[in-house]
Amino acid sequence: MESMDLNRAIVFCIWLVLISGAAISCFGLWQNSRKYAEWKRIKAAHDGDVLPVDDRLQSGAAGTIIPISKQNPNEKTPTFHAELDHIEKRHLLVNMEPDSEMIQNIKMAGGHFGIVAGSAVNLTITTKHALYQLDTVVVSSEVDSERPGRVKLRLARPFWMARIQRRKHVRVPLSAHALFDYAEAAPPAPDPIMGQIVNLSGGGVRVEMGRPCTANEAEELLSRYEPGTLLRFRLGLPAFRGTALLARVCSRQRTVVRGGLDVQIACEFMPMASWEQELLISHIFRAQRVLLKSRFQSSQPAA
Repeated sequence: MESMDLNRAIVFCIWLVLISGAAISCFGLWQNSRKYAEWKRIKAAHDGDVLPVDDRLQSGAAGTIIPISKQNPNEKTPTFHAELDHIEKRHLLVNMEPDSEMIQNIKMAGGHFGIVAGSAVNLTITTKHALYQLDTVVVSSEVDSERPGRVKLRLARPFWMARIQRRKHVRVPLSAHALFDYAEAAPPAPDPIMGQIVNLSGGGVRVEMGRPCTANEAEELLSRYEPGTLLRFRLGLPAFRGTALLARVCSRQRTVVRGGLDVQIACEFMPMASWEQELLISHIFRAQRVLLKSRFQSSQPAA
């Protein structure tokens, strides 16, 4: 009797091992099938490389978040500024914020701006060499109590992301004014400064004060506009009258001009509405055509 019970126990253990192995194999096959299906979908949607979500995404990298409408995929949706906090094994932690105009126009859902748990979103992260795009789902959404207007998002970490090589923007010299001030300044905020555009591209702008200043004044300006400072630009261009663009300071430098020193500030535009991007690119190409035409005419011999 004892021997029969022992045989049954052995048979049971064997079957348990076989069933467990089969379950593990099925689960692995299912995971690989999911990964392949997601890879195939992303590959069909993007021309760039499809890569695993890994440490190519660095904490502190900036980007955008766009809600994906399941009811109407072609519906125009707002674009939010995003900053990657850090990457966990199963999640991506992201800080999200809209600009001031968006806050006024968006119907706020408890301060979450309509992006809540279960929302499908497209996340774009900008690194030094490329753009990475990920489609994912919001796991949780929490208003940041320490920084009003910002939201902490926990996103499901997908298997893959698409790498889109950064396109080099056409940059043209311009002669136009630009009024800029702090976008995030505690009151009392410094007065806006009227500068002169040195050159402009679809990705950024370089401005200078346009007037000579002393060494002390130049030092004070350099300290005011440290890299990372978020500025609000109003470009003195007809197409952008009344429109403010957000840009983050990349670098600044002193320049020597007649009568003293000047300061130049190079800024990278933050994500903007598609119509603003199209207006900006159109203006730049138009300015480039005018510049090339004038150069061609000046090179022609006089009749």
